[in-house]
Amino acid sequence: MPNARYRELIRLRYMEELNNELVAKILGLSIDNYYNKHLLAKRQFITLLEIIICLLIINALQRKCEKSA
Repeated sequence: MPNARYRELIRLRYMEELNNELVAKILGLSIDNYYNKHLLAKRQFITLLEIIICLLIINALQRKCEKSA
């Protein structure tokens, strides 16, 4: 993820499975600020996943076209 702070938030919350309060404390955020950053981090993550999916689809279509030609 382009934003290192968002990447760390997502890693701690979902990969390390820490609760929201602990992640906020580790990152030095108030709980309100944490929830705002969490929302932005999830949006950025979803955008990156959408880009990756589009690239995979394009790649698959290119391979299919090359096999047909």
